[in-house]
Amino acid sequence: MRAFASILSGLVLLVFVVPALAGSAPALRYSVEADGAQPAQAVVQAAPGQAETPPAPAPLRYSVEQAPLAPVVAPQPAVPQPVAVRQAAPQVSTAGAPAAAPGQPIEQVVVRPDTGYRLGPGDKVHVTVYGETDLTGDFEISGSGQIAFPLIGEVRAEGLTPPALGDTLARKLAAGYLIAPRVAVEVSTYRPFYIVGEVNKPGEYAYVNGMTALNAIALGGGYTPRADEGVIFVRHEGQARETREAVNEATRIRPGDVVRVSESDFWIAMSFLVPITGTMAAARYGVQ
Repeated sequence: MRAFASILSGLVLLVFVVPALAGSAPALRYSVEADGAQPAQAVVQAAPGQAETPPAPAPLRYSVEQAPLAPVVAPQPAVPQPVAVRQAAPQVSTAGAPAAAPGQPIEQVVVRPDTGYRLGPGDKVHVTVYGETDLTGDFEISGSGQIAFPLIGEVRAEGLTPPALGDTLARKLAAGYLIAPRVAVEVSTYRPFYIVGEVNKPGEYAYVNGMTALNAIALGGGYTPRADEGVIFVRHEGQARETREAVNEATRIRPGDVVRVSESDFWIAMSFLVPITGTMAAARYGVQ
């Protein structure tokens, strides 16, 4: 048995330890087979009167074979493959701007419409003539709808937008006064608007650009207890009839408008019922 253990230890040393110390060694495959047809664990029957003795182990036959090694291939760095890129011609939308390619964010361009504000009596405008400080200044539109401008005299401004007034002034200055004048016009002070009816402070108020119905009512001191807070009646400048408008941020007030806040339906009904009930009470109780 010791010889068997020594042989087995030697094989383990030869197969595992030596290749590890040598660095790299081929993989080995070994097998152990018993020599003879009888297995090593067979028990031999003793003759009568003799003690049973274990049989001697059959000699073993060892074989060592070298297993084929798989070729070791070093990892190669990945080589990026060329990608063919084809740039298509930009498509033009109906608005004249190039359409966005699929998968790209669409840039939204917000174009603010021209309000088309028309100048009128009471407006004050600031006129800038580039390179001519003597001609730059503030001008008020008179009751006749005109401004008195240096060199060219009276110029009609009522009904024109500020850019249109600038073009008119530039054209008149170019007619014998300046060479290629550049003129810019902007409103410095708007003409007032008016609020009447069921507000605490009816009257005339300075207009503020972008004013809404809520702003107008706030300037008028707010509603009275008898007011109808849902609607207002607006008469625009130059119109003969007023229009019914909702009281919200979407209702715009213009310079020169007349805003009227009416009574609520309850108080309108009460204005008719109170005289009738008073007359009936006087008749009932004989009050003269």
